[in-house]
Amino acid sequence: MIDASRMESILEVFIKDRIYVESNQCLTFFAPVIARLFRESKFVHLIRHPGDFVRSGIRKGWHKNDSIWESGRVRPTDEKGWADMDQVERLSWLWQETNSFIEKVKTQLPPHRFFTTRFEDLISDTKEVKKLLAFTGCKKIQAGTIKELQKRKINEFRIQPGEPPTMRKTRDFPHYKDWDPGKRDRLKKNCAELAATYCYSLEGLSKES
Repeated sequence: MIDASRMESILEVFIKDRIYVESNQCLTFFAPVIARLFRESKFVHLIRHPGDFVRSGIRKGWHKNDSIWESGRVRPTDEKGWADMDQVERLSWLWQETNSFIEKVKTQLPPHRFFTTRFEDLISDTKEVKKLLAFTGCKKIQAGTIKELQKRKINEFRIQPGEPPTMRKTRDFPHYKDWDPGKRDRLKKNCAELAATYCYSLEGLSKES
């Protein structure tokens, strides 16, 4: 599947002596296959505070909307247990399951084939961006240019006019620091151990706050 859907684009990039970058998060769980198929491929593990991730997913209606994208999200095989979860629990489970899977994949790769970085560092620290560029083999970018790019919001949350209500998007969901203790406890149940590994606090304050 990956060979058939991506080879033409990768070949075109190769001919032009450029670097092909795949940013589709839906391919995360295909990483072991991609690693074998493209033996010179490298992987970037981009981490985000679980509370910020859950808030973003809730605002976008993940695990609640009726769009076709919902069929592509991973979920546990225990249907009854899944049905009993609220949206915070489902999304915190997704954060934990996805990052745990990635950590297992990283143990199967030599260190030079993966780079791990936190979203919060990538948008605030020019040195972190330079490390990422060096890892990918891209040309260097001046620190001033990096700072300007870090100020720009990409993929900013929007609710388009006429968007169907079945998407279940919402603007009004608080930042993690403003969550009630019950919501934070439900997130901690799934994410506490791995969040600590990534040096994130779950005590009501995200790295950005």
